[in-house]
Amino acid sequence: MGYKVEYHVSSQSAWLYKTLFDPVIRSLLVDDLELFHTYEFRIRAFNMFGHSGWSNVSVIYLEIAPTGAPRNAAVGTVNSTEISISWQPPTADLQNGDLLGYKVYYWVTGTRETSTAMRRVPAKDTHVTLRELHMYTRYQVTLLAFNAAGDGPNISVPLEARTSEGVPGQPGELQFAALSMTSLNVSWAAPSQPNGIIENYTVSYYEARAKDGISRSVQVTISGDSHSLLVTKLVENVKYVFSVRARTKIDWGETVNGSTTTGPQKGLYHRAPKSVVTKGHRKVYTIGQPKYFVPMGTAEFVPYGHHMTSGRFVPKSYRQIHALSNVAFFH
Repeated sequence: MGYKVEYHVSSQSAWLYKTLFDPVIRSLLVDDLELFHTYEFRIRAFNMFGHSGWSNVSVIYLEIAPTGAPRNAAVGTVNSTEISISWQPPTADLQNGDLLGYKVYYWVTGTRETSTAMRRVPAKDTHVTLRELHMYTRYQVTLLAFNAAGDGPNISVPLEARTSEGVPGQPGELQFAALSMTSLNVSWAAPSQPNGIIENYTVSYYEARAKDGISRSVQVTISGDSHSLLVTKLVENVKYVFSVRARTKIDWGETVNGSTTTGPQKGLYHRAPKSVVTKGHRKVYTIGQPKYFVPMGTAEFVPYGHHMTSGRFVPKSYRQIHALSNVAFFH
């Protein structure tokens, strides 16, 4: 019992054959074939009483995957979201049959293991443009040729290009820190998608409620490596609306907005009591009418040339003091 397998080149009439005498075997390695020829195969079973009819003929074209990589590959930047790749086919002796096309693999530099994408290109084309990429981002690219038998080798070294700059994204949420009743510090994080080199930030602010139909608006432009601004000469107990946006060399980006009200803030400033406070055997004096006090252990800015409650004059060179007693007064 067993099987008889016959095969030949389609253009020839003589059949070659191999015989299997084990009915359990369901496969056969045929290793005396020639590349780039079309073969026909058929099989039938037999036992001591005779043999079955022939199976339907199966046809296969024998080839191997390309053994050469695309040549003269090059990559270039098109704009802020596109890069282009061009190449030439492998040499004819390394194509091993008709090419079906090319596979172009690309990824953000440093993320090959987690974010590789692939683009198929027809065999007739030797260039492609990759679109919808991240702005101002480095990409690496490799490619290979393939045929019906499989994929050929990649180009030896990945190519690299960076998309050009674009308009920046929105800066991070605005944070406010009151420094006095009429001054504050506004800060923000750089855009999560800078899309280029941030050259400047512009900070705009105005009173939320106009007085007599007039609301003063101020705009300040600062360098791109700054992420905060000290704002002074505000009006006490007034709500202000702030907006910040970033700029690359392309243009200004989206604005982030926030608002705050000047005046006493929780954990910071409060109105001070009159003149003198007694703490145990210590007396803390103010010079003249006190204006604010600072909770113990906090660090706050004192206006130039002002007095602290201990009676010690704060020189102009001192920008920051620490309250060492339960309360310290300055004005």
